[in-house]
Amino acid sequence: MCAPSAPDAEAPPVPPDERPFAKLDVRVGKIVEAWPHPDSEKLWCESIDVGEPEPRQIASGIRAYYAEPADLENRAVLVVCNLKEAKLAGFPSNGMVLCGSSADGSAVEFVEPPPDAPVGERVVCEGMVGEIASPNQVKKKKHMEKAAAELKVADG
Repeated sequence: MCAPSAPDAEAPPVPPDERPFAKLDVRVGKIVEAWPHPDSEKLWCESIDVGEPEPRQIASGIRAYYAEPADLENRAVLVVCNLKEAKLAGFPSNGMVLCGSSADGSAVEFVEPPPDAPVGERVVCEGMVGEIASPNQVKKKKHMEKAAAELKVADG
């Protein structure tokens, strides 16, 4: 599913529980509903069940890769849940759906959880389990950006 890329040879080793991905609250989600953003041709608005009392509202810039709401609805996805709310074209987005892309950006696809993973389950990379950071810590310490730089899509 995901694999950390090789750390920089010159950087000192970072304990697995201190790696940026270990600080993220990545959960299995299910897209309950999707609709086009009324003011952006790039964004889908989604209602995603991540195991909380109410589904989260999230905006994703993937309309160039997924043409219809049916391409998203009822899909299992991975959602980063400990991000601060962000307004995307005025829409309050409360998380981020993880996608992988080809090197040239011509293809973008959802990173899918294992088929038997229950909605709401936290997803970790092997050996990288740490205390979940607060949304403020994720923003201030750039955990999401650092984790994204370390991740790559792996076969298998």
